[in-house]
Amino acid sequence: MSNETISIIFQSITLLAVFAAVWQLFLRSTAMHRDMEMTFVQRYWEIMDRRSPQLVIDGKPTPEDELIILQYLRLCEDEFDHRRQGKLPRQTWEAWRDAMREQLSDAHFADVLQKTSPHYPGVRQVMTGAPDLDPHPRRNRFTERA
Repeated sequence: MSNETISIIFQSITLLAVFAAVWQLFLRSTAMHRDMEMTFVQRYWEIMDRRSPQLVIDGKPTPEDELIILQYLRLCEDEFDHRRQGKLPRQTWEAWRDAMREQLSDAHFADVLQKTSPHYPGVRQVMTGAPDLDPHPRRNRFTERA
C-alpha cells in the first residue's frame, strides 16, 4: 500500500470519528432540551394541581391561590430566561409563550401580575410584546429544532 492510500484511509477514519462526535453532541443536546422541557412541564403541573376548586370551578381565588399564581409567574419568568439564553428550542418557546398569554389573560392571574410590578420583566414582555416575541437574540439551527 502506498503512503497516499494510507493517508486517505486515516483521513477517512478521522472524518468519520469527527462526524460521530458531532452526532453524539447533537443527540446529547436534544436529550438535554427534552429533560429541561420535562422539568418545566412537571413544575407547571405541580403548580396548577394546587389551585383551589374555587378558582378552577368558580373563578374565585382563595388567598392561597395568590401564592400559586406567584409561583406560576416565577415559572414563566424562568422559561423566558431559558429561551433568552438559548437553552430552550424555538418551537417549545412559541408554544409556551402562547400558553402564557392565554393563562395570564385570566383576570386573577393578570391582577397578581399587575400587583407585582416591577417584578417579572420577562413575563411583562410576553404580555405586551409582539405576537412573535422571541427573547433569544440570535438564532441557529441547534436552538431552532424541536
